[in-house]
Amino acid sequence: MMSDEERRRLREEVAQRENEVQEMRTEVQRQTEVTHRLQDEVEAARREALMQHSSIVNHTTHVLFIFEEYTKICLVLHVIADPSHDAYS
Repeated sequence: MMSDEERRRLREEVAQRENEVQEMRTEVQRQTEVTHRLQDEVEAARREALMQHSSIVNHTTHVLFIFEEYTKICLVLHVIADPSHDAYS
């Protein structure tokens, strides 16, 4: 049979282990929260980069369209200025 001292020592050891487990759970929870926050930040940065990329693509497409229209106008003006020139040759 266990003595009162052995039971007390075992209860203290169990209490110590329970405290350690609780500390580990608290640390895991903290790390989980940090991980979720970082994942949210990464996702927000990814969305921002995607929006910027889309904006650049839209702007580039618009500039290309304007340049093509400008080229057509220049060609028409060139033909008007020199009617003897065949624009399609």
